[in-house]
Amino acid sequence: ALTQKAHTGNVESVYSSLSCSDIYNVADFLLKWCYDSFGSVVTPKIYKELIKNTVEDDFPKTIVKGLIFCLPPEELSTLMALLQACQLISAAHEVTKMSAQALATCIAPNLFYNATETDLKVMQAEAQQCNRIFEYLIEEFPHLLQVNAQN
Repeated sequence: ALTQKAHTGNVESVYSSLSCSDIYNVADFLLKWCYDSFGSVVTPKIYKELIKNTVEDDFPKTIVKGLIFCLPPEELSTLMALLQACQLISAAHEVTKMSAQALATCIAPNLFYNATETDLKVMQAEAQQCNRIFEYLIEEFPHLLQVNAQN
């Protein structure tokens, strides 16, 4: 039923018919699928570079874009599909009640992480950095591909 509504192009009708449990089930499925398929979507080397180049709320956006496009093809495709879905959900935030920041807070810690880190304070600080990066990627998704195609 949701697929049929999605094909009509009426975003509000798709989201308005979802219950909270539907949304949580879909989100849970996506996060488990990504975790089982990839673990962290970003490779350990790229993750370390992302964290190294992020200082509090400031990070060089061109470096972040460049690092994202260094991902292996499967991970990049998965990330782009997820960013597109997040961008569509946040664009309809009046209906979905999910902003780019809220989506990033829910999704980034499950997709951008260092599996070898055990210090909780470091993990928390890095999670906040990843949230900001993921929020930026959601907001900039429509432009990410254009900028890359121009270079």
